[in-house]
Amino acid sequence: MKNYVENQSLGKFFRTIGYILIFVATSLISMTILFDSNTEIVLIDTIRETLQPLQDVVLTVEFLQNGFYQLLFFYIGMVLIFWTLVKSTFVKLVQTLIFTGVFVLIFYSQDMSFIPITFINPDWLVDALALVDSFLNQVISVNEFVAPLAALVGTLLIWQLFATKKPKRIATFFLRAGSIVLFLAVLSIFATRAFEEFFDTSIFDTIRLYLYIVSYDFFILGSAFGILGFMRK
Repeated sequence: MKNYVENQSLGKFFRTIGYILIFVATSLISMTILFDSNTEIVLIDTIRETLQPLQDVVLTVEFLQNGFYQLLFFYIGMVLIFWTLVKSTFVKLVQTLIFTGVFVLIFYSQDMSFIPITFINPDWLVDALALVDSFLNQVISVNEFVAPLAALVGTLLIWQLFATKKPKRIATFFLRAGSIVLFLAVLSIFATRAFEEFFDTSIFDTIRLYLYIVSYDFFILGSAFGILGFMRK
């Protein structure tokens, strides 16, 4: 009995849609970081000049500029990957529920741990979150680190998914690498807050920015290879 998933036509379709959504989301996130950052980054001017035509196209589509939709695309893409790469239905359900909880907390608190850019929740989500406002407010109020901890849990779920995926593919290698680097980026938030009372922690901010860029670039590469491998079972 095979201990890995073999997707048929429908599974391949949803898996590919998942990779496409992750590719679009992480490309937009990476570009937003590069164009909005005031931090000096190596070759930043050259990179911006190269990507400017693509950025001009993005600016013509208003909703793509909102980090909320970038996060939403990433969330939906990952959930589709959960359901097409994981064999156990129980594990799929557990991972989806936890991942959904993570993103509900991120959306509710508008926390910037998962992506270092501001975003605005649309009215329909504001109305939906209002239904559980008291509960979510109690959760967030427990500690200032609740939202960053939720982001850490999200990165660990992504890592676990691609670390245990069989057979190994170049797509899952880059996606796993992206999750590890993203974990380190979120972890650096805790380092910043732990030492900010003792010395200037701006170096942590610079390191974290590089980690975010590298992380989402890995996600871009991994999802691109995932799209190219749409015919694989």
